[in-house]
Amino acid sequence: VAAGILLCPYCGASVEWHGEAVLTCPYCGTAFTRGGEIGEHLMGSVNYDPGAIFGVFKQWALRIPETPNDFVEAARLGPCRLEFHPYWVYVVKGAFRYSESYAPPPLLAPTLPIQEESFALAGGLEEASAVVTVPAYRKDREGPLGRIRLSPAGKVYFSYRRVAQAGGLLINPDVPPEEADREALVAAARYVGEVLGRRYGRPTPAELVEVKELTRRLVHHPV
Repeated sequence: VAAGILLCPYCGASVEWHGEAVLTCPYCGTAFTRGGEIGEHLMGSVNYDPGAIFGVFKQWALRIPETPNDFVEAARLGPCRLEFHPYWVYVVKGAFRYSESYAPPPLLAPTLPIQEESFALAGGLEEASAVVTVPAYRKDREGPLGRIRLSPAGKVYFSYRRVAQAGGLLINPDVPPEEADREALVAAARYVGEVLGRRYGRPTPAELVEVKELTRRLVHHPV
């Protein structure tokens, strides 16, 4: 894709564009696409240096039976780097339709035949809210980074200065917000179905039939 120049919708700065799904303005930190802003841009704080993290890891490793006895003294921290990986974080509120299916035990009586019956109860609509995380970098979807679950709580507004001070590398999203929106709605229905399943003690699929709120945020998470 040929390079071009896009203007930041917040501060008006010129930002080079090479076909990225989402750009981050290096001057004000606003995340945007060719169509404009995409919502709040947040980031997680870096609260530990590599040495502190390594110390926590060593204590965790001692709980594993296969860990050598001299691991704490002999282990050394190799090269490492800090990266900020992007995630779309949603709050989805809406009405979810579900049905509770179950099979009651047969009536056991010596003079009556055993007859199995199955029932489908119309469960109606469930008003629910779900916080959903969609990885915004496709390479992260396979592996542990694809299973990270985030929330807007405890995050700060994104700042390039914070990334630079921490010596981190910023990973740009390659999943556009329109694609992530569709995934978030599916994930919200799946989450509500899991909650209902725990309530009834049996699989309870849910379908999102009315979206009452869809709040999207881009969160860069330190890894």
